Amino acid sequence: MNANASTSVPVKIHCTEPWGTCNVEGKTVYIDPRELPEDGGKSGEDSHLALIDNTGGKEYDFWGAQWPPQNGLLTISWGGECTLSGNGYDGCSSTATSTPLSVGIIRVSDLMLAIQSPTGSLPYAIAAAVKCSDGYIKPMDGGDGHTQGCPPEGSRVYLAMHDADVDATNEPPIAQAILRTLDEDHYGMILTDTNGGASGFSLAYESDLTYTTFGQPGPLVNTLVPEAAREGISGTNPYNNMYYLSVPYGGVNLANNLKFL
Repeated sequence: MNANASTSVPVKIHCTEPWGTCNVEGKTVYIDPRELPEDGGKSGEDSHLALIDNTGGKEYDFWGAQWPPQNGLLTISWGGECTLSGNGYDGCSSTATSTPLSVGIIRVSDLMLAIQSPTGSLPYAIAAAVKCSDGYIKPMDGGDGHTQGCPPEGSRVYLAMHDADVDATNEPPIAQAILRTLDEDHYGMILTDTNGGASGFSLAYESDLTYTTFGQPGPLVNTLVPEAAREGISGTNPYNNMYYLSVPYGGVNLANNLKFL
């Protein structure tokens, strides 16, 4: 959002968790009333909300946003403010690692560009969540626990393959573009969060609500899901109004083909 947008209104932030200093406590931000958290503000969900203030050069990230704001007050469980020109780990505290919500998410526009090339990939490391973690490594600011046998958050993980190996899987274009992004010739993924105990890696993607709440078509539903269906990728039927696309990988044992840095 733009803090000077004519449709935005001032809202004061209140954090409820007793975890120390929440750096957005009592701050006023400008929110367009059409905004919605990623899950629509459903009770019991993460209710993440990221606000981009291009004028002020800030990102505000919230976790547990109680939507909608009441009487000019937005109550959140926790959150933070960071600079758009910073190192990416300087206070956007809506996840345990303080990684900005805007960093490393799969954007449909980027993915569609990648699949147009037989050797395409995303131009950044993908943010990923795992079912458990064992501490964290710098530059992350924290983690979600200490479970022995689980990786530390902040780990950079590569698929121990190269582009030629990915090409040899003969998987559909979406899968190949993601696998190339993860392989050793490109960027890999960074473990930034946990996913509530789900198996495997959960890759972060941009919510369609970023667009649909403003009356624009959602690229996930209108572009990516039809393309995934055309390619025969599973998960193109919604479950609880959410899409969980399963990326095939040509029978490669991913668990035995990962490199942690």
